[in-house]
Amino acid sequence: MQTLSEIRALLASVGRRPRRALGQHFLIDGNLMKKLLELADLGGGEVVLEVGAGTGSLTEELLQRARRVVAVEVDTVLAEIVRRRLAGRGNLTVLNCDVLAGKHAIAAEVLELLRGEGNVHLVANLPYNVAVPLILNCLLASWRAARSREDRPVCFRRLTFTAQRELVERMTAGGGAAYGPASVMVALLAGATRGKADAAAELLAPAE
Repeated sequence: MQTLSEIRALLASVGRRPRRALGQHFLIDGNLMKKLLELADLGGGEVVLEVGAGTGSLTEELLQRARRVVAVEVDTVLAEIVRRRLAGRGNLTVLNCDVLAGKHAIAAEVLELLRGEGNVHLVANLPYNVAVPLILNCLLASWRAARSREDRPVCFRRLTFTAQRELVERMTAGGGAAYGPASVMVALLAGATRGKADAAAELLAPAE
């Protein structure tokens, strides 16, 4: 994986810092990366959707473990960094777009690349501002796929991601103050397991 110095150098080379408006943060802890990949439990035959590819650190690891990776990055500069760094990887598709079409749907261009691929895995260091709507839309897409008569519905078999502690608590809440619409949907549509890694001090986050 990329070190903190490497990520800073890549960003500096294009005059860029993490952008708070896009919820950008970069995974820089090797143990956390290892835990994320262990929980994803990829066997080599999966199609993986990565959202928030950043500078391609996780992308590179996923390419070694999955049959195909669709990496989505809304930041044009970062998407170009990933394309340049990982050029020639036949199992990588980089999309420079927003993964969501509003709050209630996954973008059509993303879904189109995943159609016909069977069960898709989401593995990502999720940007703060898309985490909740993306997770809920992935669950809804899978629920609809199970009931669809389409020839090529998109179904997510597993969602493995890093996120803010507060978000994870909301998603996995069984009651109490954190319990709300998001935790109800997760309880109805999926089984949620909370990893034990703590990302609080292991992300390069926006300073601006």
